[in-house]
Amino acid sequence: MKEIVLRHLSIGYRHKVVAKDLSAVLRSGELTCLIGRNGLGKSTLLRTLSGFLRPLDGDVVLRGDTGEELSLNRLGKERLARLVSVVLTERAGVRLLSVEELVAMGRMPY
Repeated sequence: MKEIVLRHLSIGYRHKVVAKDLSAVLRSGELTCLIGRNGLGKSTLLRTLSGFLRPLDGDVVLRGDTGEELSLNRLGKERLARLVSVVLTERAGVRLLSVEELVAMGRMPY
């Protein structure tokens, strides 16, 4: 995966829009920092980018090295797990994990 492209993305929960009309390109090898006050939608955006939440509107596209584009909305869970790994801020339900084991939990569906 070379880039993650946000196209007019609206995020939130059922009847609550947290952020709307987000457009951006996140490139492989570049550091992207997401900063903001509590409650602005940072975690909701990360959950949407990782496929845990469906976008309310717009699209998240994974763009490969050859330019092919895969819409996150159209990927099955197994394919998504091969492409995306994430560890969010919630405390894991197990104890005594090494850092490597905790990071590997992001690949658990795979």
